Amino acid sequence: METISVRKNMMGILLFGNIIMSLINISATDNKQDGMNIESCKDIIMTNITATNNQNGGIRKQSCINTTLTHVNVTNNQKDGILIVQSSIVTIKNIASLNYNGDIGISFSQCTSSIQLEDCKFSM
Repeated sequence: METISVRKNMMGILLFGNIIMSLINISATDNKQDGMNIESCKDIIMTNITATNNQNGGIRKQSCINTTLTHVNVTNNQKDGILIVQSSIVTIKNIASLNYNGDIGISFSQCTSSIQLEDCKFSM
């Protein structure tokens, strides 16, 4: 089991490039920018994700193909909780909490192909 925890950095987690990976237990909290910034990646599977109290957004995903996010807790970020831009084949399963983010809880922009939300609860 892999565990990644980043806290109080300029940028939480940056994944960039043509990578294929599976991550378990990811925590990005109290960072000055996005908790997680995932760009131009393919075949990313992330499980047990926490992105809270970041000064920008919780999770930002751009220009990615085939991404699965499971067991997501994204709260108290200054901007969007989850922002997904120009991506395709996105599956988000079991959003445990997506509350108290500054702008939008979850936003999809210019996405193509399949976007699937499973067992996601949105509340105040």
